[in-house]
Amino acid sequence: MASPDNCPFCEIIKNDPPPHCIYEDSRFIVILDRESMGLGHCLIIPRRHVSKIYELDNNVYNELFKVAKRLSNILKKLDNVRSVAYVASGSGVQHVHLHLVPHNDPDVLMNPLNYIKKLDGNELAEKGKFIRDFIKQN
Repeated sequence: MASPDNCPFCEIIKNDPPPHCIYEDSRFIVILDRESMGLGHCLIIPRRHVSKIYELDNNVYNELFKVAKRLSNILKKLDNVRSVAYVASGSGVQHVHLHLVPHNDPDVLMNPLNYIKKLDGNELAEKGKFIRDFIKQN
């Protein structure tokens, strides 16, 4: 089980935002997923280390979904997709994170390994800037 001392998300949070950060505020940072299932696939990560989504206090939980709702509407417009899925499995990195997965086909969620594309640092930075600029305009 990850603690704040050995958590990769805590490491990201305590440094300057990475180039693939598309949004941040006092409670959350949102980064593009390195194992992308499409344009805009991102992770909303609370700044405070908590292991499971159901362990969040009610205020942070509610704020998490407010951020998700706001960003989902923008990501839907970004690539004119049919839907934006929310995925919070809790079995990977032991720091709460909510995936937003814009998609046109539910098969993306049922068979994610068929869609995952590993993005390198340059691709992440380029897509991050593109999406940050789009968010500012919307």
